[in-house]
Amino acid sequence: MGADTCVARTAQTGLEDRRFTFICSCETMKWYEGTLVRRGARLAIGLATAAALATACGSSDLIPESATDSLILTTTSLSTSSTALAPDSTTTTLVPATTTTKPPATTTSVAPPPKTTTTTSASVPTFSCGSQTAIPVTECEALVALYGSTNGDEWVDNQGWMIEGDPCSWLGVTCRDGSVSELGPTESGNGLVGNLLTGVLPPQLGNLTNLTSLNLSHNRITGGIPPELGNLANLTHLSLFTNRMQGTIPPELGKLTALTALALGEGNQFTGPIPAELGNLTNLDRLGLGWNQLSGPIPRELANLSKLNFMELNENQLSGTIPAELGNLGNLLYLHLDGNELSGSIPPELGDLTNGDTGLISLRLENNHLSGSVPTELSNLVWLNWFGLHGQTGCLTAADPEFADWLASWDASWNDGCS
Repeated sequence: MGADTCVARTAQTGLEDRRFTFICSCETMKWYEGTLVRRGARLAIGLATAAALATACGSSDLIPESATDSLILTTTSLSTSSTALAPDSTTTTLVPATTTTKPPATTTSVAPPPKTTTTTSASVPTFSCGSQTAIPVTECEALVALYGSTNGDEWVDNQGWMIEGDPCSWLGVTCRDGSVSELGPTESGNGLVGNLLTGVLPPQLGNLTNLTSLNLSHNRITGGIPPELGNLANLTHLSLFTNRMQGTIPPELGKLTALTALALGEGNQFTGPIPAELGNLTNLDRLGLGWNQLSGPIPRELANLSKLNFMELNENQLSGTIPAELGNLGNLLYLHLDGNELSGSIPPELGDLTNGDTGLISLRLENNHLSGSVPTELSNLVWLNWFGLHGQTGCLTAADPEFADWLASWDASWNDGCS
């Protein structure tokens, strides 16, 4: 493939504007990723202009690939040499490379639709929150802070933000009774979910005190969770999964007693212990902390979450024993503890996770350091459709051959740690 082409590799549907993702590699082995957004007959290049991409890659071949590491070129302009793309296979011509580190001055381009946004000397977008009356000024300022700290000018879609006078009309913002009530998806689309928010969450989000749902999943948010989110007493859903966040989970989240869903896993890299304060979230029915780097023991306080249906703590570095108190979670349907460093024996109390009408559907304990006799009480879990035990560094045993056969019917390698 020549150096003047770049392929639109995949199309994401479900939004008003169809998006195309392209990823090109250069001989420097750096990755350049961008998103093409088609609006009518024009092709806007949101994260890298064709000129900047060609300049960065020089004369090297541009190869469509997938990559986990990306270098984002932050410019916004339209390429007149591009045409509207069809999904997957259509190519678009890039502006030839030059020796300068910026797009050549002679490159023909069409400016994007004008915005009324102004910026300070630090390139922080501004908006006159005092001139709007739709929501309190502090809530408006929180939205402006989110836009600035997550590179809002480079979102895939920033419809209305920093332009329209009513913040309730901004993409992904839902208002109720004169306050922001939801941030994330809307009834008409994904909103801020999967919208290439890049940067950190501002502490000002803690001023959205009437917020009931905060869903910024599937983005590129980095940094930690602001402790100020603990001020959101009305929050029922907090979803930040599939981002690039780090740091510890703030214990202040334990003050969100109205919360029913907490999803912080799948792509983040949170470290440190699971705060025992999460045991105060007695309305929680979903706890998703999997695929992080959390360490330390599983807090026994999580047994206070009597409404919990889903506990996902898998693929972390949790250690110690499985708390017997988890057997008190009578509404639990999914218990995923696999891929950790848990040791000791399996508590027989897990066999109590059934209430007659329903019970535990999925029990995943594989790839830990468990050992000892597997409790026969687990055979009480008549609603199971998944049960994993393999991959232990310790040796698991069964009390009798009949129970061993029952275990093998679920996981043929249940006692592979004994070999």
